[in-house]
Amino acid sequence: MSDNNFPSGIVRERGSGIGGFRSTNIYGSAKGFKLPKLEEIIRFSNGFLNSVTMKARLKHLDIIKHKMRSPDGRRFEKLTPKYAAEKQKKYGNKDPNLFASGLMFKQIIPKKPKRARWNSDVQLSYGVKDGARHPRNKGDQISTADLLTFHAEAVPPNKFRPISGRVGTQKVIHNETRDIVVKDLVNQINKNIERALRPYSTKIDL
Repeated sequence: MSDNNFPSGIVRERGSGIGGFRSTNIYGSAKGFKLPKLEEIIRFSNGFLNSVTMKARLKHLDIIKHKMRSPDGRRFEKLTPKYAAEKQKKYGNKDPNLFASGLMFKQIIPKKPKRARWNSDVQLSYGVKDGARHPRNKGDQISTADLLTFHAEAVPPNKFRPISGRVGTQKVIHNETRDIVVKDLVNQINKNIERALRPYSTKIDL
């Protein structure tokens, strides 16, 4: 399974849901009041988008590790008693959290924001690093993307433990992760509005 179709956590921030609309300076009857251009309000730097992506990744994996549930809220199935004992002895935990040595989580990395232009839809994503492989109990190695897919689809002997759902058909991030992203976007929009209005007087004659 290629990195491109790995069911990683994907967050889409649509351009204010008004694709193709271009704002112009609007002057109201209120004296000295000028609305900022829409593009100034919804402009996000790559640095900001990278920061949001990293925060979303950390929160997403933290939920997997400590709460052991899929983005749609389903709890992960328990380990078999035999494997739980082996995992406890080797890694110090027997939870069905897809976390043993920690290698797999390290191989899930933030990706660069994708956008054609500043006002296009922006795609924020994180997923398995290209070419990443993970050792198995048999002594061989397997593609990490394939390993996560086997868990997501409960391919025997793996149980149903999906890190994320498939983009477009299933829920891909937990509500807690979504809320962090939305909060950061709203805060940045507020800052953009303040910055855009700063040079102008906002005195309004009613």
